[in-house]
Amino acid sequence: MPGVIQILHEILRALLDQARREPLKECCGLLAGRGGVITRAFQATNAADVTTKAYEIAPHELFRLMREIRAAGLELLGIYHSHPACENWPSARDI
Repeated sequence: MPGVIQILHEILRALLDQARREPLKECCGLLAGRGGVITRAFQATNAADVTTKAYEIAPHELFRLMREIRAAGLELLGIYHSHPACENWPSARDI
């Protein structure tokens, strides 16, 4: 089915674990896989000035993670971050 992205259960669990480790900060990272199936999460450091309300992946880390994704033979399928201090819906900035 075109446009459908799936995520392995263990990857979803890892994302939830990451968000729970620092519940007051937005966690973030990249999602990768093949054929529309997310098989790996690449955690990133939140470099935003105010990590409780925003996230930012520093350019040097973003480039490093993209190289890791390519080296693993995967494709970038998404970017994730948590919303610890607001509703769990995409913000205007997210969209």
